[in-house]
Amino acid sequence: MGKESSHLNHSAFLSFSRKDLVIVLIIGVFYFIAHQISFLFPDTQQVLMAIRPAGGIGLAALLLNPRRLWPAILITLFIAGNSANLIEGRHILNSLGFMTANTLESLGSAWLITLLCGEKVRFNRIRDVFALALSATVVNAITAFIGAGTAALSNTDSLWNFYVTWWISDGLGILILTPLIVTWSDFKDFSLRKNWKWITETVIFLAIWCIVSWFIYDINKSNTLLNPQPYFLYILLIWAALRLGQKSMTLALAIGFIIAITSTGVITGPLLWGGHSYTERLILAQMFLAVGSFAGLMLAASFDEKSSAEKSAREEQTRMKALGDNIPNGMVYQVIIDKNGGRRFQYVSAGVERINGITAKEVMTDSMNLYKLTFQDDIDRLRTAEKIAISEMKQLNIIIRLVRPDGQLRWMEISSSPEKLPDGSVIWNGIQLDITERMKTEEALRENELIFSSFLEHSPVYVFFKDRNIRSLRLSKNYEQMLGMPIENTLGKNMDELFPSDLAKSMVEDDKKILEKGEVVKVVEELAGRTYETTKFPIFKDGKPNMLAGFTLDITARVKSEEERKKLEEQLQQAMKMEAIGRLAGGIAHDFNNLLTAIQGNVEIAMIDLKPDDPIVLHMGEVLKAVDSATSLTRQLLTFSRKQVIEPTIVNLNTIIEKLYNMLTRLIGENIEILTIPGEDLWAIKVDAGQFEQVIINLAVNSRDAMPDGGTLKIETSNTSLDEEYSKMHPQVHPGEYVLLRITDTGAGMSKEVQEHLFEPFFTTKPLGLGTGLGLATIFGIVRQAGGSIEIYSETGKGTSVSIYLPKLDETPSAPQSYSSDPDLPGGNETILLVEDDPSVLKMALSIIERLGYQVLSASNAEEAFILASSYHDSLNLLITDVVMPGMNGRELSEKLKSIHPEIKILFTSGYPENIIAHHGMLEKNINFIGKPYTMTAFAIKIRDVIEQET
Repeated sequence: MGKESSHLNHSAFLSFSRKDLVIVLIIGVFYFIAHQISFLFPDTQQVLMAIRPAGGIGLAALLLNPRRLWPAILITLFIAGNSANLIEGRHILNSLGFMTANTLESLGSAWLITLLCGEKVRFNRIRDVFALALSATVVNAITAFIGAGTAALSNTDSLWNFYVTWWISDGLGILILTPLIVTWSDFKDFSLRKNWKWITETVIFLAIWCIVSWFIYDINKSNTLLNPQPYFLYILLIWAALRLGQKSMTLALAIGFIIAITSTGVITGPLLWGGHSYTERLILAQMFLAVGSFAGLMLAASFDEKSSAEKSAREEQTRMKALGDNIPNGMVYQVIIDKNGGRRFQYVSAGVERINGITAKEVMTDSMNLYKLTFQDDIDRLRTAEKIAISEMKQLNIIIRLVRPDGQLRWMEISSSPEKLPDGSVIWNGIQLDITERMKTEEALRENELIFSSFLEHSPVYVFFKDRNIRSLRLSKNYEQMLGMPIENTLGKNMDELFPSDLAKSMVEDDKKILEKGEVVKVVEELAGRTYETTKFPIFKDGKPNMLAGFTLDITARVKSEEERKKLEEQLQQAMKMEAIGRLAGGIAHDFNNLLTAIQGNVEIAMIDLKPDDPIVLHMGEVLKAVDSATSLTRQLLTFSRKQVIEPTIVNLNTIIEKLYNMLTRLIGENIEILTIPGEDLWAIKVDAGQFEQVIINLAVNSRDAMPDGGTLKIETSNTSLDEEYSKMHPQVHPGEYVLLRITDTGAGMSKEVQEHLFEPFFTTKPLGLGTGLGLATIFGIVRQAGGSIEIYSETGKGTSVSIYLPKLDETPSAPQSYSSDPDLPGGNETILLVEDDPSVLKMALSIIERLGYQVLSASNAEEAFILASSYHDSLNLLITDVVMPGMNGRELSEKLKSIHPEIKILFTSGYPENIIAHHGMLEKNINFIGKPYTMTAFAIKIRDVIEQET
């Protein structure tokens, strides 16, 4: 504190301006003049000793200036006073003693007054006048010892007389001059035009005041009736206090007291207040002046204070009225509750009518006109709140409902402060606001919050909100299950506290982008083995992203569904590809079979005319071998494309495997172990037994090639049922009961890429020259033609498992049939109609039939054949026709010919029959068919068998 005070003093000294210097010099001049005035009268008269003006001037100088100037002012006062005393001829020691007393008197009085009243003192308050009187008596009483002691040392009079005279005279100087100077120093708002009435009345008052004072203090009129009592002046002071204020009062006191101290009545006396000696009369005069001065100042201050209070009250009421009248949805009021509980409104603003529907006059007339509007359920609550507020003398804040006279229910917010009055009653100063719209808004917000909370409670979607610091604000209820904690424990947490670190880091990066760029972000995330799709978006405030929100969908099922759909699409594409390849293969086989038929037939015819030892026979045999190989190849193509006509029978798969076991053992070698696991009570199936022998042999050979260093080949059968779920994943298979054939090896296995092409014709992984690529394609065709399906599971280095599902048949397997052949070519003399659209095949077949002794009619198409048959009137025994021809097909031709030759028998031939005479690759009942290419022997036997069939 010491350093700080030093700093402040130093700053104050540096801030001493030229204006401050001028003020201090002016004060010194006036102070010097005041001392000089004291010496205008002879010392023997001693009249001016009744009041010393210097003390009052010094005190006023200190009160009117800031404390930073006090040291300079006090020094100036001390110098000016000593200068006046020395000029007057006072001894220097006496002068120093007097001025020490005077400066301490001014300083002590200023300190006491500012301590009690504050720095800005204008003596318009009772407290200010009281503090002035206290300083004039108490402070001056202390400093008077210094002045009186100094005077007593140089005079013959007693110390007591000097002390009393000093004390009272300096006290009068303070009481009279200090208020006069301080009060009249403020002229900022003074105007002659505005204050002319006050000026006029003040002049009249001062004139009367001077006249009365002159009569009182004139010794020549003291014994006449015209001389009033001196206390009559107090009556005039009441006039000044009530009407004119402190300025007029201080001016009147100063003028009246000048008249008093300049009169000779004090010396020559006796005045009406008595006194036999000069000293007694002087003291009595001083007391009269002191009492009059104090009384006048107190009267003026009390009336000024009362006027100021009334003015403040009026202004406060005006402000309250302006406030109340201008509150759009409220009113201001003052209501008094007496000790008996009675209520009366002291003030109510005009707003009462706007919000309550009754006028201010009705409320002021009877307070119950307003209170009876209170909603019945809120009356007790209001009274209880008022009692608590009064008992604790604290502000009342409450929301109640009112029912207006027009029936409207309105919400009111009341804020009121109680204050106890002297008579024990309580006055409430308050404000009442109509908050109906706010309550509606809050109710709407509560409803919205209820809706929103219900949504978050039951939302199937994960919903979240985050603040700018990427902390959780609100989460939907279903997050409890995802995060494994109550929702209330998740609020305010960052992402690291809720999610695994890697996922949390990714989330925060996305969230920062949203808050920085205001973009919408969609991400797919993995958590605890489930897949989630999240859409995040910013929430803007003042045009900038302030927080973010989003929703998360559990798309685990959708992802799995999409994976399954993709797999199904791949399977469908594979099936469509295989179907397209099959159609292509069937078309190729059809044309190729026609060529092979012509080649084989012509070679066989040529060999009949050659001698056995003819060298050409050897070459012709090689041609027939090539035809056999080509025939096998086309048969495989037709089997793959399911165009090969088969003759299915009801068989038991275990029987086929048992018959093949010995052959398989020799075929695959001794280094491979064959395990057969036949299923018990195996269901019957309907297949071409020869084809399925080919299926098993081909799969066994493939397994052998996959196990060059040996291994195990397991062949097993069983009954199984396939459900809807399996059918969804394998659309080529319908739900139902099947016989399962599974062939498993411990070979090298296959990669996924190889498995995608397994059933494609001519695809092989074997070295060039070791495989045609038709083995699995043929198996695929055989299985599909039998109504089954085939699945292959394989992994590189872990072997291969082939599963074939064949539909169950509720019948008993057929007994094995035996076949015999006759090497002689049967013939006859019947008439045959031959129809073939391929010229080479037609020529070859015609040659064979003629060699067999038959009568032949030939045609290159169905239309030509029908014309021939229509014009032929003898019996036609047999129609040999190609199935597929341009225009009318063989089936249609046969049906038309039966209408004109009912006895005719039909033999169909084709490279592949499609669905004209076959259904799903199986010949219709009672259909005679020979497939291309065929040998001469087979052709001759088939013709004879058909002709000899019973009708």
